[in-house]
Amino acid sequence: MAIIEQLPAEIIKELLVVDVFFDAKKITAVLDETKNKWKSAVFFQDKISAFRYCRGRKYNSVFLDSDVGFRNNIDLIALKLHSPQTILAVYEEGLGTYRNDLYRGLKKKILPALGIGVYFGGNWLTQKLYLYSPDEYKKKIGKETCELVRIETPIPELIKNNEALIDRLFEIYALKSQIISRRDVSNESCDIYLSGWNIDSKVVDSFPAIDSFRILKPHPHIKKIPERIWSQFEIVVSPSVPAEMLITVASFLFAEVRVLHHGSSVMRYVNIENVKFRCVA
Repeated sequence: MAIIEQLPAEIIKELLVVDVFFDAKKITAVLDETKNKWKSAVFFQDKISAFRYCRGRKYNSVFLDSDVGFRNNIDLIALKLHSPQTILAVYEEGLGTYRNDLYRGLKKKILPALGIGVYFGGNWLTQKLYLYSPDEYKKKIGKETCELVRIETPIPELIKNNEALIDRLFEIYALKSQIISRRDVSNESCDIYLSGWNIDSKVVDSFPAIDSFRILKPHPHIKKIPERIWSQFEIVVSPSVPAEMLITVASFLFAEVRVLHHGSSVMRYVNIENVKFRCVA
């Protein structure tokens, strides 16, 4: 959404959503209904179908969440063969965007020689990389193989500018009301667990038993949560709710918010005085 806001308004934009996260189809429907700054939103069962659609549409530009790896390389080659004029751009996807250790050993040496990306923005067909910290990228990656474009709108400002849409997508006001209704007056602090791709039972069992309001925020890719886990938290938030939204809401309701995570990139984008992060990875 931040990238859409800095593109020229006259450009026709279409959102392509792949079913790789919780409630993806429902979120796509809301995005398509709003048609705020885009023409439409289209849902796909898998990434292959989305790329096939792109080949037929022959867009001027396609923005991707990743260009890393062999599978992406095949899809990008096919797209460019069908639509040579399409500019391929990658956008920031958390901490991984700034990592130069996604591949190791022989693969890290051989794949780039074949044009295959071993870091974000490293594929031979990628022309632009949109990110918040171009200088950090240059320092950590050590090279530039495409044009780096700074994302101009900070996350807090983006949330503020799109408050109504965000509430429609993730029911943030309802979440706030739910927390208030279940909160005991003695709960001055809140512990939030941002799970990884799997919910770590050891982390769950380590949570304070009293005097803290406990919230589980499952990873967006988790679609089923064991019943035993539910009983250990006051609230289990929908995996589709962005962690940034949840943490911001909690920061207004509690004197102290402690966030346990497995190396989540959320702490890059949330800087609130009463919120403390602790990595349990």
